[in-house]
Amino acid sequence: MGHRTENGFDLFDFAPNVPRPPSTYGGVSGGAIWHLYIEQLGENDYAVRGKRFIGVPFYELYDDKNALYLVCHGPQSYGQLSDAILSKWAS
Repeated sequence: MGHRTENGFDLFDFAPNVPRPPSTYGGVSGGAIWHLYIEQLGENDYAVRGKRFIGVPFYELYDDKNALYLVCHGPQSYGQLSDAILSKWAS
């Protein structure tokens, strides 16, 4: 797990930190992974101070402890992915 390069694409693994993980992340492929910068303003008051789009999940796997995680394309892959899609399916 972690960051790596495969076939010229930068990839990373993402394991959401949730109390009760789902049995599948089916349907999130092609979605977005965001990094949110949050400031706590009060006991139950928060504000998003910034955000950054960091990845596109496309596959789910289980690690050696049977925990589900997502394989994602990283920021360096965006241009490569759009070029590959356009070259194959553009009319």
